[in-house]
Amino acid sequence: MPRTYRRKRFYTTAQRILVHLSPQGHPEPPGPEAFTQDGIAAGTRSGRSTVTKWLARLEARGLLAHDRIHLDGYLLPKIVYRLTRNGEVSAYLAPDMSQVEWSRAQKAHRQFFKECVAYAKLAVRDPDIRQFYMEMAKKSKRSKGRPFDMAVSDYHNGNDMLWLKLYGDQVKPDDWRW
Repeated sequence: MPRTYRRKRFYTTAQRILVHLSPQGHPEPPGPEAFTQDGIAAGTRSGRSTVTKWLARLEARGLLAHDRIHLDGYLLPKIVYRLTRNGEVSAYLAPDMSQVEWSRAQKAHRQFFKECVAYAKLAVRDPDIRQFYMEMAKKSKRSKGRPFDMAVSDYHNGNDMLWLKLYGDQVKPDDWRW
């Protein structure tokens, strides 16, 4: 093979990094080492210095974020990268919460948030209500183009557009769940 030959890559380094960090880039969930600079370099078949430069560029664009965590087998904390909301998928290492005893208020809040998510899933399926939340999202600074987030927030603030559409002015029972 001639010395000047370079294998043509069909995707840019930035695209390969984003795919590597997304869950769709792996047939099975990888370990946290896959999200370090070394792991990303190996997974994208790029040099580590190239990956370092591209990670900084993607982070400046708001597509990536990083955390310093301790990984087994390493003396010092490693930097682990994840996609941000703008990159569509966020990946965090889940802390071990098996030993935590939740208070009654925490349990109630988690249950209410579960209801908010269930409502949002149903609300964005309805074309009229989805359009309402799309308009709300366009006006929002946080969640542009994310009607699901707006539906969760709206329900959390006590608004139930789906109930109004389906049942009008009827009083909603206290034990009602979506």
